[in-house]
Amino acid sequence: MSFSLLLLKKFFLGDHEEFKRAVHLVINTVSFEKNTTVQVFEATIRVIGSLLSAHLIASDKSRMLGDFYMPDYDGELLTLAHDLAARLLPAFEGTRTGIPYPRVNLIRGVLPDTVEETCTAGAGSLLVEFGILSRLLGDQTFERTARRINERLWQLRDKNTGLPGTPYFRPYLFMCG
Repeated sequence: MSFSLLLLKKFFLGDHEEFKRAVHLVINTVSFEKNTTVQVFEATIRVIGSLLSAHLIASDKSRMLGDFYMPDYDGELLTLAHDLAARLLPAFEGTRTGIPYPRVNLIRGVLPDTVEETCTAGAGSLLVEFGILSRLLGDQTFERTARRINERLWQLRDKNTGLPGTPYFRPYLFMCG
């Protein structure tokens, strides 16, 4: 989803007006009401992460990071981040191991033919974005979900090395060795 790169590119280049234009473009054109399957990890770190970053920058009245504050901005990027995160939640539900499915359809949830192997890094790296989202919303659902995964990965580690036994998990089966 190239809009996330557009937002942050304009910010990193210090282009205040283009950043603001990009924020309005995202607000007016992006919808996650699509019958498409996405990778949970990629959608979280790239899309939700970018939306949250841009939200914090656009709503920063202190202008600590430059003149990116948008007085007419009303939290729409946070709303988009919340919408996408809610659409990802079915990947975390109903797994026997507590490890999420790697992919989810944004409208229909986890499809019957979904690939079931989840990379350890992909499953265990969602806490920053989900934690920030929960704190901004005042709703611990997302942070709790990500913490539960990290706790489960810790429980499933190899007791001798402290490392996961394999870099891949299946939501219904943990393979060690």
